[in-house]
Amino acid sequence: MEKQTHTPGPWKFTRLPHQFAIYREDGSGQAIATVTREEHARLIAAAPELLAALQMSQTALRLALDGFMPDNVAKLIDINAAAIAKAEGR
Repeated sequence: MEKQTHTPGPWKFTRLPHQFAIYREDGSGQAIATVTREEHARLIAAAPELLAALQMSQTALRLALDGFMPDNVAKLIDINAAAIAKAEGR
């Protein structure tokens, strides 16, 4: 699998006069994208957390298939829930 080269997260979004801007949360002000619908902005802004949650879930599922239960399953559930909540605007 190729290494991802996307802009590192976390990302946030803000409302502009006729669109929503997604940008890095690190204070650099680096723009990621602009969209016209808030639900799209929420989903794009949550992308780094969603990717990280999926990657961690993939690892945990592979371990479970091998008969091992990772110790951090409860934490993984919380990380997944937070990423989903951010994508849904909660």
